[in-house]
Amino acid sequence: VMAVPFLGVDFEFRRQGLGKQLMDVAREVAQQAKVKLLCLTIAEHNQAAQAFYSQYGFKEQQLVARGDSTRHVLYTMKPGSGDSSKAQGQ
Repeated sequence: VMAVPFLGVDFEFRRQGLGKQLMDVAREVAQQAKVKLLCLTIAEHNQAAQAFYSQYGFKEQQLVARGDSTRHVLYTMKPGSGDSSKAQGQ
């Protein structure tokens, strides 16, 4: 299992494909390491991030505690699944 603890792009640089590039690198590293499952958590209210990661094949699993008051949702995917070509301009 490989966790993606934080992947973000500063507001000034969003919508230029940088998030897609970062996610592509994470998937490539996972595939080379023969990781069977990628996981990450997303704040429950962050619909933009949920949509972005869903384009890669991440699936919602369950609510998880992260130590703060924000509710987070665990998402997982198999590194060879998903279609990064759908995640344009993220």
